[in-house]
Amino acid sequence: MDSCMELLCREVDKDTGRIATYLCKKNINETDLIIASLRARVNPELSYYVIKASSDDDFEEEEVLSFLKQRDLKDTDIMRYGGIVQL
Repeated sequence: MDSCMELLCREVDKDTGRIATYLCKKNINETDLIIASLRARVNPELSYYVIKASSDDDFEEEEVLSFLKQRDLKDTDIMRYGGIVQL
């Protein structure tokens, strides 16, 4: 089973409130996590999430990105969704 960690971003436009979500990078490493964490602290419009993806699983990238577009996304929502961690 081949698995990797993927870095996702949720960006809330501070002027319009529009929410964009996208896959930043596959096969991330520790440096990627540090950089994303720092970017999120400096820029509050950005939130980064890590998810474990596997070629054997039915990982639906669009489903996860759609979930992250929810207007009022709370920590409890993220925990309930499962398999995704906010940096």
